[in-house]
Amino acid sequence: MKYSIKKSYLLGMCLLLAIIFLACNYIITIPIAQAATIKINETDVTLIKGDTLILSISGTSKPISWKSSKPTVAFVNKNGKVKAVKNGKATITATVNSKKYSCNVVVETPKLKETEITTRIGWTEKLKMNGTNQDVLWSSFDDSIATVSEEGLVTGSDIGETKITATVGNHTYECIVKIPKPSFINESLNLGIGEIEMNKLLYESADAIYTSNNENIAIVDNYGNVTGMSE
Repeated sequence: MKYSIKKSYLLGMCLLLAIIFLACNYIITIPIAQAATIKINETDVTLIKGDTLILSISGTSKPISWKSSKPTVAFVNKNGKVKAVKNGKATITATVNSKKYSCNVVVETPKLKETEITTRIGWTEKLKMNGTNQDVLWSSFDDSIATVSEEGLVTGSDIGETKITATVGNHTYECIVKIPKPSFINESLNLGIGEIEMNKLLYESADAIYTSNNENIAIVDNYGNVTGMSE
């Protein structure tokens, strides 16, 4: 009887030790909810005068107050709507529970230096966009009249008129390109022997060559200077 009790005791102790061992090696993970990260949706932006932008704060339902360091440059209302007023820099600050979140705003006023140019076939003109540090996307309405490179270099292709557009952000600026038909300064000349007069071709193409169909009457050089050879 004593042996049976002792055996039962030992078995019970072994079972208890096994339960303790398993409990010590079993990791109970209790998920801990993390606090939401509060942040502003933009920290650095470039706007063009007249543009608007909606700033927002995520991760909180607390009241938000908005303020601009320079309302005359970039104004912000109570809902975080920013309006670009004039050229310059400003900082928009949102305050939540005494903590501040900022967005740096640069306001630009891009402007094409030329809005209309007259060029010639084969000649190249450089268009320039002032008042911005942003990338400019150039394009031509009609490449058969004039083409434009990524750097704003316009090359005349044929007689006619087209538009070159420059896009900055969501704003588009235009320059009219005209390529007139070449014509001489004078349709006719009366020259004595040895008399010289320039009769240059207006809007001549880059590869224009001057020739005379009768050099016994008059000759012409590469610059359009005509010399009378006979009365």
